[in-house]
Parts: sequence; structure tokens; C-alpha cells
Amino acid sequence: MLYKQEKFSPYPLLVCFFILYSVSTHLSAQSSLLMGEFVFEGDTLRYQYRLPRDDGNKKPLLIWLHGKGERGRDNKKPFANGAPAIYDSIQSNPDYDCFFIIPQCPLNQYWSFYDKSQPRIKQSEDTPVVQHMLMQFLKDWLVSYPNADKNRVYGMGISMGGFGIWDIAIRNPGFFAAIIPVCGGADPTLAPTLQYTPVWAWHGEKDKVVNPVFTLQMMHELFDLQQPDMDSRLNVLQGVGHNAWDYLSQEPTLLKWLFEKKNK
Repeated sequence: MLYKQEKFSPYPLLVCFFILYSVSTHLSAQSSLLMGEFVFEGDTLRYQYRLPRDDGNKKPLLIWLHGKGERGRDNKKPFANGAPAIYDSIQSNPDYDCFFIIPQCPLNQYWSFYDKSQPRIKQSEDTPVVQHMLMQFLKDWLVSYPNADKNRVYGMGISMGGFGIWDIAIRNPGFFAAIIPVCGGADPTLAPTLQYTPVWAWHGEKDKVVNPVFTLQMMHELFDLQQPDMDSRLNVLQGVGHNAWDYLSQEPTLLKWLFEKKNK
């Protein structure tokens, strides 16, 4: 069995610096993002986005799904809790130049249906309305922007968005070239659907909001199914609670790993 589990010990001083830096740059970074709305079958999906440089090359598309607390209609709150650090890395490194989309889930809706009170996640037979709308939006985007590389579509999500990225990847096999779900979970019986999808999963060891077992169960199955060249990874953050997204910026190879992945 191929099993990779990384015990990752965060450094408090670096975290403090990152938090202070994020607060000081949050507003200026968000002001450079564009805003849009996608209307489909009478529903509206609001989103923030970044366009890459127009240099004649195809560029990846990265989708970021926020957590439960950032739902609403303001089209601003989703740029929080990990997103600013990812955006800063994209802005500052030409190797990561990409389309970056941050959709906002409406109030009282969810990216996916899940019951975290049970000992394991069981995927619902029904697809949430907002997920259906999001997928239609992304497919339309790939048509509207010919320089968006359909073979390099990536998904990242935290908490509710972590569940969402897992769920979307399972329902749409082959759509994502790779995913990074953070403090989420998925139905481990459906792991075969992701046999050819590289995954780098993150979860806090002391998470009291979402049980780490939901990530561990899924990754155990994937490590059994996947070949080593998938290079799937698991980071269990020692002593960390639900805020595992705060530590993504401490992994210097995170985006390098992501942007190297491509559908065949």
C-alpha cells in the first residue's frame, strides 16, 4: 500500500507574521480583483476573478471555494481565510499566472450536501443547485476564454469548500487536473472515481469542527488505488484546529505541485 502522511508542525512566529501581513494587504489585494455575476435558470452566482497576462499562451484555471461563514450576496467575503495568500503567490510569481475564480455560495446553500455527524461521509444522490450552476459557469468560462487551458483546471477549497471540491471532483471525473481540499471530506466508497486525480489534502489534527477522519478515510483509499506517479499527498497538521488553511502559505512547493499537474 502506498501511504504518505506528513506530520506538519507549524511555526507560531511565522503564523503571526503571516496574519499581520494578510491584514495589511487584504484590502489592496481585493481591490485588484474583478467582480462578476452569472445568471442561470433564474439563479445568480456572484464571483470575484483575476485574468492572467495575455501573452499568447494558454493559462491554467484555479477555482477557490470558501467556507460556510463567507456565504452571502456581497461578493467580497469569500476573499478571506487563505485566499489572500494564494492570490499573492499568483500575482508575484509568473510561473503561477492563471485565471483565478472565487465564487460565492448564497446564504442557506452549500457547495455539497454532507452530514458530518455520521462516522463517515456518504455522498448525496442530489447535486446542490449552486454546484450545478457553478459547473455550468465554469464550462461556459472555458468556452468564452479560449486561452484558458481545459487540461489544467485546479480546485482548492476550505471547510465547506473542502467538502465541495471533493464532491465536484467525484461528480465530474477528469474535470480537475488536481485538487487541494482543506479540512473537508468525502465518501471513501467513491475513491475509485478519483483514481487518476492527484490530491493534496490538508487537515488539522485537533480539528473540532470537521473530524480529520473524513480526510483520512478518503486518502487511505486513494493511496491504495493510485499509482505513485499521481503524487497524491496528505498533510496532518499537528496541534492545529479547524484553521488548516492558515498553513498553506508555509508549504513552498504547494503551487509548484499543483501547477505541474495536467490532464492527459
